[in-house]
Amino acid sequence: MNSNNVIKYCPNCGKKNINNGNMCMVCGLVFNNSNNMPRVVTTPQKKDSSGTFLLALSIINVTFIVPAVLYFGVLYLLFGGLSNV
Repeated sequence: MNSNNVIKYCPNCGKKNINNGNMCMVCGLVFNNSNNMPRVVTTPQKKDSSGTFLLALSIINVTFIVPAVLYFGVLYLLFGGLSNV
């Protein structure tokens, strides 16, 4: 898997184009010789951190929230709720 994204900019209109395109998707300029070659910019690919966040949220949920709900649920069932307060 390539860790970089390649972005081509058209020398005629300056718009972004797909990686393997042979012509500009905006103005139609054909990239066929050295005068018409697009400017290529390589940018690092961003790491997706949404999986890490969901994992941390799941660990917090299982470690703290679920036991607390079970504990207070059992107390509620044993002592009949808040009617004795």
